[in-house]
Amino acid sequence: MASRREIESLQRFIFSSIEQLLGTLDGLTEAELNWRPPAANANSLYALAVHTLGNAEENIMQTVCGQPRPRDRAGEFAAHGTSPEAVHAQWRDLRGRIEAALAALPPAALDEERDHPRRGRQLPPLPDPRIMPSRTTRPPIAPAAGGKGGRVDRGPHPAPTRRPQPWPSPPPGR
Repeated sequence: MASRREIESLQRFIFSSIEQLLGTLDGLTEAELNWRPPAANANSLYALAVHTLGNAEENIMQTVCGQPRPRDRAGEFAAHGTSPEAVHAQWRDLRGRIEAALAALPPAALDEERDHPRRGRQLPPLPDPRIMPSRTTRPPIAPAAGGKGGRVDRGPHPAPTRRPQPWPSPPPGR
């Protein structure tokens, strides 16, 4: 069963991800915000930010918290802005509503099946141990090659074994 701590951890992760995305818009001109790569169905950074907020509202507020909201998904991809401020204002409003809705959400609600407005019946997602270790059990131990000792069986997608390395420094004199 989910816990209040798990809801708070999920909230922090979602908020951080959205705020990082919106931070990429800061300092861009109107032309840069709305530029679309020369490819079929490509989207601008502004449209992707608006779509991300629409997606968060639909999936958190409506699907998880049961608070229906009208959504113009096609309009999100056609969005055009003169500055990032409108998206930041939209996020401030949505963030406050998400905080209030998740604070009122009983932890057991995360374990319930629900109907997604466009995709139909949705089962609770399998936990990702890299994000939500509290919902996982200890990984199974499998025998190592040669029968000596044991190793953690991480399945087909093992966690990274080393940290990304920083870019090398430029050579002296450059």
